[in-house]
Amino acid sequence: MSFLRKNGMSPRLLLTYVVLGFGYPGMIGFVFMQYVYYDAMMMAMQITNTQLGLLLTIDALGAMLLALPGGILADRFDCKKVLALSLGIATLACVWFALYPTYRSALVVWSVLAVVMCGFYPAVFKVVRIIAPENGQGKSFGIFGACNAIGFMAVNFTALSVYHAVHEGGGPVEALSAVLWVFAAALGIGTIVGYLLLRGVSNPEAEATEVDRFSFANLKQVLKMPGTWLVFIVGFCINGLHLSISYFTPYFTNVLGTALVVSGSLAVIRQYGVRLAASPLGGWYGDRIGSTTKVIRLVVSIAALLIAAIMLLPAGTALPVIIILVLLLAFMNSISLSLCYSTFAEALIPRRYMGTVIGVITILLPDLFIPPLYGYWLDTYGNYAYRYIFSFTILICLICVVGAGLIIRRAEKYRRRIVS
Repeated sequence: MSFLRKNGMSPRLLLTYVVLGFGYPGMIGFVFMQYVYYDAMMMAMQITNTQLGLLLTIDALGAMLLALPGGILADRFDCKKVLALSLGIATLACVWFALYPTYRSALVVWSVLAVVMCGFYPAVFKVVRIIAPENGQGKSFGIFGACNAIGFMAVNFTALSVYHAVHEGGGPVEALSAVLWVFAAALGIGTIVGYLLLRGVSNPEAEATEVDRFSFANLKQVLKMPGTWLVFIVGFCINGLHLSISYFTPYFTNVLGTALVVSGSLAVIRQYGVRLAASPLGGWYGDRIGSTTKVIRLVVSIAALLIAAIMLLPAGTALPVIIILVLLLAFMNSISLSLCYSTFAEALIPRRYMGTVIGVITILLPDLFIPPLYGYWLDTYGNYAYRYIFSFTILICLICVVGAGLIIRRAEKYRRRIVS
């Protein structure tokens, strides 16, 4: 307890991060459950690959059309209530789909989720920002990232265990329904317990007068702020780096000759395990030096060097060398990913605009063009395409470093102006 208080954190606040760390994986795991339960969903609903793919198309269209209104909603009203409402609606949608796991139900449910996600995403990150002081943003986002990793592993491993247990005694429909009940439980806990824990947290938007609250008229001001586009550049590049690193799994198997079991295990550790240590450590160090953006600039620079080193590895490279380089790269990527939205304070973006800015920067995500681009390169050039993929990723890292540098310069100018 004394350690928590020494670091400016009460047991209640730590529990809040833990609960959010289960609600977030519950939401993301539900929306993108086909990444894990692809065949299970097809068998249970008796549908084709195209029909299953349409569910994520619905989600992507919702993000393009509603990301900005969802961000404004999180700024206009109490983001804690927006978060609880989003999780609550998702819980009901999950329960409905568990009871009626048909394709017709899925189309309705994913249409609802497309709307809900646009309020949930900006609200959850805004909540993470307001529950910690401005000089504790690194710690806040770092701990949230670590709790997410724990939540993702707990929810996914539980759901997988339940799926296999039920599938043995029942069928694909019953097994899929059982998985959905696990997601519903995670969402329900995030909704009820999360809201109860957040009730005492002060939120300036909830306390503001009608005149002071964010409105659509403020959107022009948000778009004119240089900080909006700087955090967009940094966030876009960090997410692009994260997407690109997923292509190391087939690269190790197809080019370096690593066994599939080894590359798959590395992928799981890279995705979740490393984040447990990397996220809080990066946040703590960012708060200690007074700039999480400097941490991002450092780790992304190191990531670019590591990618260059991996490109030069010959086939048959010793497995320990591959593991060390991959885990180091995953460590740097986890830090940058966890601290991505902690840059808002240094970019001089007021808390009252945070939801809207997230809405603006999530309209265009690297997910829209990087996977098809990399897929085209792989189909056209075979294994040689990895040269293009990794070179492009290094370019993304360099752009991120420049964007982070501009945010740092902007923050330092503001501090000098305040002092003088």
